[in-house]
This record gives sequence, structure tokens and C-alpha cells, in this order.
Amino acid sequence: MRWWSIFSDAELSNAFERIVGTTLQKFLTIGVVWNEKFNQQWFTESFRNPSVNGITNADISATISAIAAPVEVLIVESQKVVSTSKSTAHRRGILRQTPLISFQNDEKIFYMRPVQMLLAWRLSSGLYYDVIGDREVIDNNLIGSGFESYVRDLWGEIFPERHVCRDIPYGSKAKPRRTPDVLISEGRKLTHVIECKVAKLPLAVQTSSEDSSARRRVIDDVAKGVKQVCGFLEALSKGIPELNLEIASPCVPIVVTLEDWLFFGDDMKKEVFSSAQKKLEEDHLTGAISRLNDVVLCTVEEMEMLLTVFDIPGIEGALQHALLPDHRGLPLSAVLSSYKSGRLAKPRNPLGHRFGDFLRPVGTS
Repeated sequence: MRWWSIFSDAELSNAFERIVGTTLQKFLTIGVVWNEKFNQQWFTESFRNPSVNGITNADISATISAIAAPVEVLIVESQKVVSTSKSTAHRRGILRQTPLISFQNDEKIFYMRPVQMLLAWRLSSGLYYDVIGDREVIDNNLIGSGFESYVRDLWGEIFPERHVCRDIPYGSKAKPRRTPDVLISEGRKLTHVIECKVAKLPLAVQTSSEDSSARRRVIDDVAKGVKQVCGFLEALSKGIPELNLEIASPCVPIVVTLEDWLFFGDDMKKEVFSSAQKKLEEDHLTGAISRLNDVVLCTVEEMEMLLTVFDIPGIEGALQHALLPDHRGLPLSAVLSSYKSGRLAKPRNPLGHRFGDFLRPVGTS
């Protein structure tokens, strides 16, 4: 649901259609229906579904080009990966981007899905592959904008009585400023401030404590988010008249990453906060350093769990629980489990109803 919501952003959806050659709705409809067919048989011919209106042969060809490759091509790509990869444990899997294999038999082309979960993954998180190399998407931060919109919608669904808004410009022409990405307020009282980060972290970096350019880049990016929320709250505490906001007690600053880092643990968090402190010192914002202890650092999956497992008092309590000295550095999911005293079931995303609404236009006349 997360990635479908992110890609429903108009600019990102238009970019996807320009790059892939079909609309996101048609791409997902073909993928979902085809995936169901693979659940019934090992291999199929090309996608055919005359009952779905509006899908053309061009749409099917565009989708196949994005998610399938001939077996001969995949063999060559596999050999390249093996020859250039230092680690066997963290080697890139070629079937992640193209989870369907095509092969020819008696002049007919057939398709096989070797791993069930990879096609489902490709139709959600794997949408990233289709746009990440595009200059327009990168320059305009379209994935970041879609992610921010998703986070706003998620909090707005859980807190309908509060005002949830995007970042707001403030300051002077000489020194323009922007607030963090998401502001949540009750009346004039700011209760939560959220900065969203989309930095990708390769699996090999996630599972290693060794220094690398990829690790430094990600830590620096998240540290900028931590510095942003702390610096903003410090400025707001001194007064920003044009925003007409006051800091509630408590007001929780959150930095959330789109990447579900499997080992977003103590060492990396310490490096993030250490880097954020240096950035505050360099910008002469030493008054904001004490606010570092109030920042909740989490992945978007942990945020989804927080917002869907607990009621509103439970959400506030769990966030305060995460800031206790004994819990600092722990993944938020571990803190939530301890707060609820038991294993947390994977929650149902409150925006889940949107997927059916998103695909429905394809099947309408």
C-alpha cells in the first residue's frame, strides 16, 4: 500500500507513464491479474484478459518489458553479477527487477515466475526501479514528495481532528527557511513535527559496520533531518510569528526513513546523532543540541506499526516510551513490542482501501 500511495502522486505517476510506456494503474492491473494466474499454474503465455477494459497490447508489451526478460539475457546478467560482486551473501539478485523469465518453445513465448514473492515485491517496493534513474524524477525529488504526501495522509487518517500539513516557507527574503516536511497541530499547538528521508541503503551496507561512501552518505542525509527538526523547534520556541504556532508539551520530533533498514541499530543511530550535533554546532545552533534527546528515529514500516497497532493515547505513550534512556538506540519496533508486552501482529494499513479505488478506473468503461 505504501508504494502504491507514493506513486499515486500526480507528478510521479506521470513520470512513470512516460518512462515505462503505460499508466501505473494498467501496469499494476496486468501485474496483479497475471500474478494470480501464476498462482494457478507454473508458466503461462503472455497476459490476456479481455474482461479488463482499456488495456491494449501496447500496455501489455510495456509491462512485460519492465518485469520480464528472456532466460538467455538473465544468464548473461547473472554471470556479470557474479564476476563483479565481492560478497556472495549480499549479491544483487537479478530477479528482483525482472521477476518473470521468458522462454521460447515451438515458436511460442512462455513466461515463468520462479519466486512467488518477487513479483508481488516488484509491483510494490520494486516500482522504485522504474523511475530512480530518471533525471526529472531525481531533480524534482518526486519520490521524496510522494513519500511526504503518504506520511501526511497516514497521520491524517489516524488523527482526523488535528491539522496535518506539508512544509511551510518562513523567514525573510534574505534568509528564506522551510519547516520540516510534516507538521501536526491541535489548534495552535504543534504536537508532532516530521522530517522524511528517502535515502537508499544497500543490503551489504545495512549488515556491515565498516565505513563506506554509501554508509556515510545515508548517515549524513538522516543527520540533516535530525538537525532540521531540532533547529526548527528551537527557532519556534523563540517565536516565528508568521507560522502562528506554539510548541505543545509534549511535542515529538520524528525523522522517518522510507528505506526499511534491517539493521538500523545502535551504532548507526549514534553516528546519525553525532553527525547532527556537529551540524548544529557548525551552524551556531548550540541551543538546539539538547533537543537531540527528544528525536524519534524510525523506518516507515515502524511508523505504520505505531499508527495502526495503538489507539491515539497508546501512540503518544509509545513515543514517550521510545525516548526513555534505556530504549535510546533500539529499533522503534522493539520498543513498541516491549510497550505492548507481546509480539505485534502486522497491522492493516488504514489507507488500504485506496488500492481498490486506484485500480478501479482501469476496469470501467
